Amino acid sequence: LDGFNVDRNAPGWNDLPEGFRDLVERSLRLQNRIAILDREIYRTGEAKLPDNENGVRAQLNLLSTAFSN
Repeated sequence: LDGFNVDRNAPGWNDLPEGFRDLVERSLRLQNRIAILDREIYRTGEAKLPDNENGVRAQLNLLSTAFSN
């Protein structure tokens, strides 16, 4: 999935039907979202919680810290 891109300044890009250009743009956004999910799913052991930490409590603590005055 790496490397797909579109050159919107390429000769003839604006001559393509608007519906096709829209489809290309949407497909590239979808591809980007899939690549992000793929990295999140298959990344190696980063950001794992310690065995004794409650994930929900950790998130609540982060929210509390972020929004407290």
